[in-house]
Amino acid sequence: MSKKLIDNIFDYDSYRYVPHELKAEWKTLYNLYIGNYFKKQHEIYKIHPQNRIDFYNEEISRLNRLQNLCDKFLDKIENLQPKYNSDVEYSGRIKKSLKKSINKLNLFLFNKKKLVSKKVKVNDIPLKNEIEHFNQCYDLDSVSSNKVPIIVSIILIIVMFYITFYVE
Repeated sequence: MSKKLIDNIFDYDSYRYVPHELKAEWKTLYNLYIGNYFKKQHEIYKIHPQNRIDFYNEEISRLNRLQNLCDKFLDKIENLQPKYNSDVEYSGRIKKSLKKSINKLNLFLFNKKKLVSKKVKVNDIPLKNEIEHFNQCYDLDSVSSNKVPIIVSIILIIVMFYITFYVE
């Protein structure tokens, strides 16, 4: 007898014990793969290689993020202890079900990473190991200490005002 699974991974009985971040990340990745999102984007952007690079990097970062969530959750499962002695059997079943689900998820992630890595290697895709952070170029102290651009801007505004209203 095969049980129905949520997103082809989690049992109905143990699903409520899965952390929200893991559920959401898996649901997103599952839907992207079911809808062939990455494959469609690569077909659309065949003539724009820079966009394809971004999609490969996005896929790899999503796989890595889900792998990290799975690893953290697997550690928590190992340390799971029932609150009452009467819950030992139930806790054991849930623990076994969760481990089975995470192992299936890890197998999927391993295989997917292997396939994506092969594509990246074949296509010589440069991988980004970090997410870009856009910081403010200047802090307020350095801007206020640099008076030349401010003075030039004020003079330019005055000249534009003069030309606009007084030159006929």
